[in-house]
Amino acid sequence: MATYDAALVLLVDSSEAVLLQHRDDQGLVSPNQWSLPGGHVELGETPEQAAHRELFRETGLTTSELRALWSGPWPYEAASRIR
Repeated sequence: MATYDAALVLLVDSSEAVLLQHRDDQGLVSPNQWSLPGGHVELGETPEQAAHRELFRETGLTTSELRALWSGPWPYEAASRIR
């Protein structure tokens, strides 16, 4: 099984609501499922940079503060298709 580094964003607002997105049924990753915004970490990019990029790309939102809660490889059998 291939692995890649991923950055996911757990965004919680002041009412403690969590932001989720519904992935369309054509997606390579988690099609037709609810998920946290995020994606793979590009070469030369930190997980925090990837999190900011993916949050904006997938939701149009920005934030000045992100903290890494976990970092490491994400197993995914189709990782080679999304690089």
